Amino acid sequence: MPTRPYFTLSEHSFEKNSGYKSTVYALAELIDNSVEAEADFISVILMINRDKRLLKIAVADNGQGMSPNVLQSAICEKSGEHLDRQTSGGGVGKKKFGKYGVGLPKASISQANKFTVYSWKSGGIKNAYCNGINIKDVKWIKSGAEVPESKKSNPPDKWIEVANLAKANSGTFVLWEDLDGLTWSRARQGNNKGLIPQLEFQIGRTYRKFIQGSKPELTISIKVIDESFNEVEHLKVTPNDPLYLTPGCKIPREITDGGQWPPDDPLFEETTEETNFLEIELNDEAKRKKVTISWRRSAAKINTFSRLNGRAAGNLPHGHHAERNVGLSLLREGREVELSHVLCNPSERRERWFGVEFNFPHELDTILGMTNNKQSYTKLEQVLRDPFASYILEGESTTQCLNRMRHEDFNYSILLEIAWKIQKVWDTAKSNHLRMRESNQATEETPTSTVQELPPKSPEETAEQIASEADGGRQSENQTKEEKEQERMKFVENLVKSNVPKNEAIQIAERLLKQGLTYAIVNRAGLGSPFFNISSIVDAKIIELNEDHPVHPFLLSTIDNSTETDVDSVSKRLKDTRIALLLMLEAWARIESDTRSLNPNEQRLIQRFREDWGRSLEGFIEKFNESSKSQS
Repeated sequence: MPTRPYFTLSEHSFEKNSGYKSTVYALAELIDNSVEAEADFISVILMINRDKRLLKIAVADNGQGMSPNVLQSAICEKSGEHLDRQTSGGGVGKKKFGKYGVGLPKASISQANKFTVYSWKSGGIKNAYCNGINIKDVKWIKSGAEVPESKKSNPPDKWIEVANLAKANSGTFVLWEDLDGLTWSRARQGNNKGLIPQLEFQIGRTYRKFIQGSKPELTISIKVIDESFNEVEHLKVTPNDPLYLTPGCKIPREITDGGQWPPDDPLFEETTEETNFLEIELNDEAKRKKVTISWRRSAAKINTFSRLNGRAAGNLPHGHHAERNVGLSLLREGREVELSHVLCNPSERRERWFGVEFNFPHELDTILGMTNNKQSYTKLEQVLRDPFASYILEGESTTQCLNRMRHEDFNYSILLEIAWKIQKVWDTAKSNHLRMRESNQATEETPTSTVQELPPKSPEETAEQIASEADGGRQSENQTKEEKEQERMKFVENLVKSNVPKNEAIQIAERLLKQGLTYAIVNRAGLGSPFFNISSIVDAKIIELNEDHPVHPFLLSTIDNSTETDVDSVSKRLKDTRIALLLMLEAWARIESDTRSLNPNEQRLIQRFREDWGRSLEGFIEKFNESSKSQS
C-alpha cells in the first residue's frame, strides 16, 4: 500500500486541541479501540522521571490487532476502519464504540507530539507491524507529512514485559512520547491528585459495565514505572457506579469503633419501575428499524444519608464520593458517554443521594447529536435544557405534539420523546427520594425544627460572596428573562473558550447569575507552574486554583476534606496550612529580591502591586468581619 497523507483538511493542520476534556478522555479513546477489538485485558502504563513527572504513556491490549494496511489507515485522520460503520454496519468486533475512525490520531496528538503503534493479528509479537508519526519532525512535514507503509517490527521488549503481552497471540501497543498536552503533569500527587486518581475514578465509571462482577469481561490495569522500567505502583481499575448498585465498589467510608460506616453494600437500592425500556422506530431509508432504550433508577438507603455522631452524611467520605457522581449518566452501548449536569440544581446537595442512567444504542448517534470524540450528546442536552412547553401548541397534549412533530421532523420527534422520558424518570427519582427523606428525620438536610435550615456555605462560597459584595455585586434586577438567558449563554461560551469543561462552565454561570456574584473560585488541574490563574469572563473574575501545584493540598485541601476529629491531627493540619502560607510569602519575597538586582524600576512596580493587593485585601477582610458579626 503506498504512502497516505496524514492531513485531510488542510496542509499541516495538526489539531492539538481536539476537544478532549482531559487526558483521561483522550486515553478513553484508545481504550475504546481496545474494547472494540475484543480485548479482555488492557494495561495503561505511566513512565515517570525522578521528579515524579510523566515522561511517556502507553496503552496495550490483547485484542484482535490490525493488519499492516489497517494500521497505516488508523494513523491517518479520518481514515480509520470504523469511518463508515453508521451506514455500512462494518467494523471490527461486537462492541460498537468506534464512530468516525479518528480517535487514535486525534487523541494521541492532543497529548503528545510523537506516537508509535505496534500491532499484530496472530502468531505473537514476532509478527507485529509498526507505524506512527512525530509532528515535530520538520523533514517529514516538509516532504508532505505522508504516513508510510507499516513496517514489520517487534515492539520494545521492556514495554511488552511490563504490559504482560509477551505471550499474547494478538494485540496492539500504543506509545505516547514528548508529552505536551497533559491535564495532570504527575502520575500521583498525594492521595487524590494527579492522573492516576482521575483515571481510576473516571475510567472506572466509563467502563463500569464491563469491569464489574467476579468474572468481568474486561480487566483494566494501571502501572507506574520509572525510567529503568522498575514498577512503582500497580492497581486494577474497579467499577465506579454512580447509581451505587454494584457491590464491592471501592468507596471511601468512615472508620468507627463498630467497623465501617455506612455498613451497607451496595449503598443504594434500585427503584427502577417494572417497565424500564422504550422502543423507538427509526425511519431508515431502506427499512424501518426498531431500537431499544433502557434506564435504571436508584436511591440511597437510610443509613447512607443519615447523620453519624452529629455529622451530616454529605461531609462523610462516602458523601464526598457521591458528590462527584451527581448527574444523569448517559451510556452508549453500555459505555458511559458523560455524566450530564443538565438537569441538576447546583445548590441542591441532596441530588447526590439518587441516581439515574439511560443506555442508548449506537443507531441513535446522529439523532442525539453524538460528538466525534464521544464525550456528549449535544442535541439531547439542548432539548433537555429548553422548556418543554415551548414545543407544545395551545390546547395540545404531549402525545398530540409528538404526532405532529412526526410529520414535521421525524428525527426531532424521536429526540423530543427521549428527552421527555428522561425528564420524567429524573423527576420521579428526585421526588421519590425527597418524600422518603421527609419520613426519616436523621438525615443530612432534614431539620428537626419547622424552620428550613440552609446548608452551610463552603469557604469558597463565603469568599465569593464577600468579595462580590465589596465590588457592589451584580445588578440584574431589571433584566428580562431573555436578557438573563443571553448573559448566561455568553458566560458559558466564554468559559468554554477558556478551556473550562462545558458542564463545569454551566455550573459556574448558574452560580454567578443566581447569587449575583462577580467572583468565582474553581479548582482546576493542568495549569502549569502558577499556583492560580485569573481570567475575566464578561464582568466576572474567575480564580482558578491549580490542583497540581504542590502547595494546593497544604493550603486548600488541608481542612476542607479532613475527616479527622482528634485534636493532634487537626492541630497538625492547621500548622501545615500556616507553613504553606508563610512559604507563599517567602516565594513572593524571593521574586522581589531577584527583580531588585536585575531591574530596580520593575521591582518598584511589583512593590506597588503588593501594596494595592494589601489595600484590596483590607477591604475584603473588613467586609468579612462585618458579615461574621451580623451572623453571630
